[in-house]
Amino acid sequence: MLQRPLRAALGAIVLTAACAGAQAATVTLDGWAYDRYSNVSVTDYSGKAGAFGGTLSDAGTFSTTDFITYCIELDESISFGNTITGFDIVGGDAYFGAAKADLLGRLMTVAASETYSDASWKKVGALQLAIWNIVYDTDLTLSSGSFESSNYWLTVGANQLLAAAAALTESAYDVYALEKTGVQDLLLVSLKEPGGGGSAVPEPGTAALALLALGAAGAGLRRRKS
Repeated sequence: MLQRPLRAALGAIVLTAACAGAQAATVTLDGWAYDRYSNVSVTDYSGKAGAFGGTLSDAGTFSTTDFITYCIELDESISFGNTITGFDIVGGDAYFGAAKADLLGRLMTVAASETYSDASWKKVGALQLAIWNIVYDTDLTLSSGSFESSNYWLTVGANQLLAAAAALTESAYDVYALEKTGVQDLLLVSLKEPGGGGSAVPEPGTAALALLALGAAGAGLRRRKS
C-alpha cells in the first residue's frame, strides 16, 4: 500500500518569513494548463493527469493570476471552476521530508527547461507521474517499485525527468505544499534568490512561473480517484 506524503511531527507547518502570519490561501482552478492532459494508469489511480492551474490568492507574495500546479495526492479530488479557501502553505521539508522536497525542487528545475507544443500531453503527464513517484516511492523509476505506470511513453518521459533531476547538484526552487483536509493538496514552488540564498522574500508571480516556467495561461482540472 502506498504511503501518504510525509507530515512533520505534530503536524508542524514551516513557512518562509515572507508567508509568516499570512492568512490561509485561496485557489481557483479553471481548466487544463496548455490545453493538454494525459490519460494514465498507475498504481492506485486511473484517469486524467497533467498540469492545471488558475488563480492563487490570499497567499502573500505567492499570489498570482497565472497559477500552474500539479496534484500531490492520489486519494483526494479537486474540482475546477470553484473558489476553494483555507489552504495552508506548508514548507516542503515538513510536508514531504527534506530529501523528497529537494528532489522535487530539482525535478522542477529540469521541467522548467521543457517546451510545450504538440507533444505536451506526454510532457505534462510524465511530469505528474514523476512527482507522484517521488512522493510515493523510494526509487526513481516508474518501471518498478510501489508506484508504477503501465503507460509506455509516459513512463519513458517520467524516468528521463527523474534521472535528470537526480543528476542535478542543486535545485533552483524552494518547494511547498498547499494543504487542505478533504481536498487535493497542490504543489507550490518558488524561485530561490540568486546565489542559492533561498526564497525568504519570493518575487510576486514566481510560484506560477516555477512550475513549467513559460507563463502560459493557467488552466485547471477536475481529477478524482477512479
